[in-house]
Amino acid sequence: MSAAARPVCQETLGVLLGPSSSPENVVRAARAHAAVCPSCSAALDDPGAAGRVLATVLPSEPVGQGAHGSLLRALLGGLSGVQLAVAAPWLFGHNVAGFLGRAAGEHLTRDGALGLVAAAVGLTVATRPRTALGLRYVVLAVVVMQLVAGAVDEHDALVALHFEAAHALVAAIAVLVVAVSLPARLRLAPRRPPPARLHRT
Repeated sequence: MSAAARPVCQETLGVLLGPSSSPENVVRAARAHAAVCPSCSAALDDPGAAGRVLATVLPSEPVGQGAHGSLLRALLGGLSGVQLAVAAPWLFGHNVAGFLGRAAGEHLTRDGALGLVAAAVGLTVATRPRTALGLRYVVLAVVVMQLVAGAVDEHDALVALHFEAAHALVAAIAVLVVAVSLPARLRLAPRRPPPARLHRT
């Protein structure tokens, strides 16, 4: 399959193997292409070939790989280690970030538990980047829970507003997990022109 044919094959397979929401004229054009394209017709004849053909028309890059991916994962691992060291004492009410302000024991305990979850997610993604796609939702949920709980506790005078700056570490972990979950071509590659579209009749 030539490089020029790849976008057309990609769209053809997307139309014929994907959800059936395409207009009828697009489906007709895709069928016409598949009738003359050996790779596309093989994918339609053999369901197992679909994945192989899609892999040739749209190569999948391992998540978090390459020089930039390794740098992101190293930074993520370092920040997650720091988060682990800070959050573990919070579980027992020890405020190791006391310089940021006061915090009640129940606030520290909850932040410690959520912080350990964020640290565990960060360390997992740093060592197993393919888990980033699913785990990014977990760490984003932790960020939301910390924001909501922090606002409630600050309103109830259980925590100083300045103390909430400690959550910047969890926010940074969340950003890095999301960054690792993105394919390198989305994260770093220069913008390319859109692929050629199928001819619509």
